[in-house]
Amino acid sequence: MPSPDQQTGDRMRAALAHAAVLLSVTPIGPPAWGWRGRTIGSAALDQLARRVWLRMLSAASDKAAGQIWTGTEAASAHIPDRVSRPYLLDVRDWAGDGAPTGPSSPATSAAPYARPIRS
Repeated sequence: MPSPDQQTGDRMRAALAHAAVLLSVTPIGPPAWGWRGRTIGSAALDQLARRVWLRMLSAASDKAAGQIWTGTEAASAHIPDRVSRPYLLDVRDWAGDGAPTGPSSPATSAAPYARPIRS
């Protein structure tokens, strides 16, 4: 998907970099944009040098709820392990983008995913 407007794109790329630090992963690929510029992701390496996918979601604080916000965690909890999929490793939420927080400030959630290496 194409990137959103310049200001949103810059904010989202900065939030993805912040998420990488919070989750102790190192992005190794170009960012990929998700639905309507609300999500951005990148291939990354975790501290054990395993390939993971870092996904970051952003929404106005007053809209940071519901399936778009909690769907990743709900799916991870309810999809059986026998189903081949990336596994959710961690989730971090934070609010703000350097501006004062309030109802219109972005709230952000980031989650690294990985496919387990099977021997």
